[in-house]
Amino acid sequence: MDCSNIYIYIICIYGFQDPSDCTSPHYHQAPFLTLENDEPLYTSYETCGFLSDYSHTIYSSFLQNKHLRVSYPDDSPTGYTLVTDTDGEKVGSFPAFMTALFDMYDMTTETVELSNASLDRFPLSTYTACVHDVALNRTDLCIGDFWRTSDRLLMAPFTDNLFQDLFYLVTPELEGRTTLEYLMAPFRPFEPIVWILTFTSFFFFIMLFYLVEVNLFFL
Repeated sequence: MDCSNIYIYIICIYGFQDPSDCTSPHYHQAPFLTLENDEPLYTSYETCGFLSDYSHTIYSSFLQNKHLRVSYPDDSPTGYTLVTDTDGEKVGSFPAFMTALFDMYDMTTETVELSNASLDRFPLSTYTACVHDVALNRTDLCIGDFWRTSDRLLMAPFTDNLFQDLFYLVTPELEGRTTLEYLMAPFRPFEPIVWILTFTSFFFFIMLFYLVEVNLFFL
């Protein structure tokens, strides 16, 4: 049986393969699919040991005993996801989560400082600089509550979301507004002189187009 491509579900065919190979509960008879001699076909989801692409055993064997270079951006403004303690160690909910993950797979890590090249390129954000170091293979992993911006996604892949920031737009509620105030509300973003110039320009070009259409040229 060919197991070279884990993305193809294997078909178990009675008569061409030992039926005992199709006894797993993850084998299901394929509806409406039979051979010419009416023998059924069975689809397999773990013939080659791959119950799914996200099987725990696949990733555990890959991560086991790996050594990673780990980098950190500046402390998070949340005050608990990523902070620096008095000893200079990075602590918080994210480092604690990743440390537990490293221990689970017997992984070793070393802390790598952000490179000057990335800090010079992105002086306003150590978070973007950290992602840039991953792209340059100067570190393997950045730990922190990163926003997945489009610019950062172009540099390096991200994990699934572990934390979300929620933003709310709060506007004051104005009571006792008159009908005239409601009608004038759309014009509040600009000063009156701006609206006057805008409408004057509109009428000027309207008249100009009209004169052109009726072939009246005052040149």
